[in-house]
Amino acid sequence: MTKLVSGVVCVLGLLVATAARADDYPQSEIDRPLTLPQGMFQGQLLLTELHAGDDDAQGLTLLAGFGITKELEADVGTGFNLHPSDPFWDKRLSLAVGYLVYDTEKLDLAPGIATSLDFRDNAKVFDNLDLSLEGRFLATDKIFILFGRDLIHISSFDASFMSLELNVAPGVQITPELSFALGLQLAHIKISGDFNTTTWIFADQIAIAPRLLYAITSKLDVQLLFTDDLKHAGDLWILAAGVNVRI
Repeated sequence: MTKLVSGVVCVLGLLVATAARADDYPQSEIDRPLTLPQGMFQGQLLLTELHAGDDDAQGLTLLAGFGITKELEADVGTGFNLHPSDPFWDKRLSLAVGYLVYDTEKLDLAPGIATSLDFRDNAKVFDNLDLSLEGRFLATDKIFILFGRDLIHISSFDASFMSLELNVAPGVQITPELSFALGLQLAHIKISGDFNTTTWIFADQIAIAPRLLYAITSKLDVQLLFTDDLKHAGDLWILAAGVNVRI
């Protein structure tokens, strides 16, 4: 009985502590660390609309992140196809970790590694790896530049290849609650086949990804994202709306 009471007290204490951490978490995106603080949990829900040619598909993405230490964060996610007559789980599970190695007033860096497990019939369970050097540079107290996400992608699905993606996202903290960022892909380098064929692609596509994030409180955000290719405008785009909850 004593052990049970002690366990309940410990759990309640942990919940109170995590709730306090969420209260202390910065409301403005520009002030937030690149990884979640120790003991903080964040759940994300995204509803998506994918348009490809004459086809449209609706989806639901669920993501969960947890701050293991002050610097280390682990994430897991999955998705669902919301076809009106036959909704189904996509049978893929994403896994990622990020580690905050540099945190200053002007520059933050958090390298990370991510992969996904594919449980579909006849699929390779493990077929890809993504390496990131996620960073944020503060140009002013309102203007920031995000960079380094999904920097290197390695895949063995179908034909083996490795690609280098140069992505940046300049942004502005419009108000303490509202921020805007514009994701841009500057270049794409691909090494394919037996890794002796290199393709340099610059401006083959002009991918843009504007995003609005509104922090209702330090514990709750809503966001709106849009991804399109200006060079093939209207052929392929993704619209997403979601919510982030932290405890």
